[in-house]
Amino acid sequence: MDEFAQSFKGKSERAKQYKQYVELYRFVTTFYHHMLINTQEGERAFKYLLGRGFTKETIIRFNLGWSHQSDMLRKLLLAHGHDKDQCEAFGLLKPDKRRNGMRTGLLHNRIVFPITNGIGEVVAFSGRVLPGDTHPAKYLNTPDTPFFQKGEILFNMNAALASIKSHGYAILFEGYLDTMAAVQGKLENTTSVMGTSLTIDQIEKLSECTDRVVVCYDGDEAGMESARRIGETLIEHGIDVRLSLLPKGIDPHEYITEKGIESFRKDIIAKSVSFLAFCKEYAKRSTDFASEPGKLRYANNVLDEFTVGKLAGNDKRLLYELASEVGVSMDVVRELYRKS
Repeated sequence: MDEFAQSFKGKSERAKQYKQYVELYRFVTTFYHHMLINTQEGERAFKYLLGRGFTKETIIRFNLGWSHQSDMLRKLLLAHGHDKDQCEAFGLLKPDKRRNGMRTGLLHNRIVFPITNGIGEVVAFSGRVLPGDTHPAKYLNTPDTPFFQKGEILFNMNAALASIKSHGYAILFEGYLDTMAAVQGKLENTTSVMGTSLTIDQIEKLSECTDRVVVCYDGDEAGMESARRIGETLIEHGIDVRLSLLPKGIDPHEYITEKGIESFRKDIIAKSVSFLAFCKEYAKRSTDFASEPGKLRYANNVLDEFTVGKLAGNDKRLLYELASEVGVSMDVVRELYRKS
């Protein structure tokens, strides 16, 4: 067989495998969704989502599901003639050491978020435990497969693409619930990372449709640190970045639920700030301005971000503002800047 024929055969086999993959995930998505919407087993999860402010229409739009007992999925797949080895290779079943290696469903007692690729096909699942359940991990994803790599996909990106292009920017959240709450409020140009970090592949996908991103993470220390880190990464890749400032301890979903989508648009997204302004606010929240060492630590933290924000042309003005803010002389700030 010549090289062209081998290449064609390889592509044909992969296309066949991909078709089997998406058909299997479509089947499981339908099953999980049915479990959430129509069964007694899914009632607690369904009521939880309604209690968090989501309508039935939104739950259906995002095709959310419920994974009950892990054995249920295995029995269903085998009863419908699906090969257990293939189901394991595709990330839906796993060997269970507690059951002598018998394969069981990966997700157990979790709300299921279907993850779609660039053409809207479900290629993975992310499962979230309900409050009070004693699972070590709040979220659990199906593993990377030949057709899904976690670091290459942004949640809701395919559905948000047209809105991102029409608005001229994307809103980047940390969590699925944040994106769902925004979309429910007709704020469609929204997407979420699959975790707290942002990969090069994900940045490239954002860059294909916009060069402007508003990062909107939780208002606690961990959320602000993640937002700062992601903002820095986006700037390094030439993206025009603004960052939103949420009240301390509030996440975007909670803000939208409590204050409404219009307040979120007007008071959070529209008032997003530059990278340096965000870093200053982040540093302020943990600064003791009553002490000289505290003020100097704050100044040092802010100065560390100057080069990241590409602010060299405005250094003199910014140094003056910083000196005035912390109540020290320009000579002190210049010396700190020189050492930073």
